[in-house]
Amino acid sequence: MSLVILSMIYECEGSKDRSGIRFTNSDPDVIKLFLKTLRSVFLIQEHRLKVRVHIHDYQDDTEIKRFWSDMTEIPLSQFYSSFQKPSNHIYKKEGYKGCVNIAYYDSYLGNVLRLFAKKLIKLYI
Repeated sequence: MSLVILSMIYECEGSKDRSGIRFTNSDPDVIKLFLKTLRSVFLIQEHRLKVRVHIHDYQDDTEIKRFWSDMTEIPLSQFYSSFQKPSNHIYKKEGYKGCVNIAYYDSYLGNVLRLFAKKLIKLYI
């Protein structure tokens, strides 16, 4: 069942490039689900997980990175520099922790997820 969940959320929210697995979302529960299923389906090398945070220029970069590091159980040493989006500073979403992009560069695993998702979709349409 975990492979079904992982492949479908990846098909919906994951990057479709061929370099590996990249998944972006702002919902901590969706990120947790993605990582939990990724870790349970595949024997991954934790040190190969990389993270880039997308934040607005008014947000505290260190605080946001700490939040996502704690939530993902990925050490800060595996975080890239953040991508800062400009803001008009009129609309600020309270409690918003930005988007997080999780990357795992293994083209084989990415292909497995994409192919499995395509087969599932074909099975039900």
